[in-house]
Amino acid sequence: MDGSLALTFGRFELQAHHRRLMREGEPVSMGARAFDVLLALAERRERIVTKTELMDLVWPGLVVEDATRRERIVPRWESRRRRHTALSTAGWR
Repeated sequence: MDGSLALTFGRFELQAHHRRLMREGEPVSMGARAFDVLLALAERRERIVTKTELMDLVWPGLVVEDATRRERIVPRWESRRRRHTALSTAGWR
């Protein structure tokens, strides 16, 4: 993905040049590694990204255990997903 372009998907805009993810015009808080994972996947969205390739892109030259990777990224995304779901359904109660 060209560093000057933004990728829009749903309510989100991934701004690689600013290293920022926006949701409906508001910045989404996320760690650097989580952003790196999202950017790596977005840049390769037309194909499957292997675990090895993702590891080489996001953690170059480092040995990272699966548990560590899940511990650092998945809970943050899950927390945001749950919070977003709660917010989006609150109007229907």
